[in-house]
Parts: sequence; structure tokens; C-alpha cells
Amino acid sequence: MTTSTTSTPRTGPHGPQCGCASHAPTVPSVYETLDELEWARSLHGASASGDFARVKAKLSSSAHTNINALDEHGYSPLHYASRQGHVEIVRALCAAGANPNIGPRGGTQLPPLHRAVLAGSAATARVLREFGACVAVVDGEGRTARDVFDEEYAKGRIKRVDEWESVWRA
Repeated sequence: MTTSTTSTPRTGPHGPQCGCASHAPTVPSVYETLDELEWARSLHGASASGDFARVKAKLSSSAHTNINALDEHGYSPLHYASRQGHVEIVRALCAAGANPNIGPRGGTQLPPLHRAVLAGSAATARVLREFGACVAVVDGEGRTARDVFDEEYAKGRIKRVDEWESVWRA
């Protein structure tokens, strides 16, 4: 006797080998929900994925209203771009008015400069500083971005300290 890994067919005239819509999907993890699709198409999703062309299009769109809007996870587009080290997207968001010191909603979440440090992207951190990111802003644990940098350096995750010198200068 063989065991099938396919799903049980829903009501319909066809047998279990049919691929029509009257059957449950056999691999539901390859499907996205409408919420996931909406997020992926949003400024947040474009910023996270590094889709510079889509970010620029959304920023120039009249439908775009709040560049500092937090998503359901408490993050702005700038948080996502900073964490991924998408330097040009960070620059475009900041130039369009994104707040480089925006705090995420929630206790231990990190501001954009902290997220750039965790990404290991000195270039992203420099852009954030260029647009006014303050090194004194603390995260939910009371750490500054420099504190996070020192922790990452101690763990061996940041190697080139010289790349970061200009980030910490006033």
C-alpha cells in the first residue's frame, strides 16, 4: 500500500490526479496571501527587497502619502532598507522626507541606524548620518548605535573599523 502526499480532493467531477481548482493545493506554502502580496507591492516591500525602481516610482506617485508609516510589525520603509543595507534606497527615502531617527513600535526593536550597524553597512550608516540620524538615539534596551557596533565588533561580525570612523564623528 502506498501513501499519497497529495491533498484530498474537494468536491468536483475529476479524480485526485486532476490539477483543477476543485482540489486543495498540494503545497500550500508556495502560495501567498493577499496581505503578503499587498505588503510585497508596498513601499515597505520594495524597500526591503532592494527594488530601487519600484521605490522611486512609489515615491513619485501621488498615491504615496506617509513615508514614515509603520507596518503591522512596527517598521517603516527606512527600517527595512537600512537593515538590508540598500544604500541608494535609504538615500532616496531620506531625500523624500523619511525620518532617520524614527523609532519602531515595540520594546526591543531597533531604529534605522542600529539596523544599518547590524547589517554591517557603514555606507548605509553614513547616509543616515548625512540626513540627520542621531548617534545618541537608543533602542528598547537603552543601547546607542555605537553600543550595537561595539557588540558586533566584539563578536567579530564587523572587521573594518576604519570604514565606520566617519559614522561616529559629529
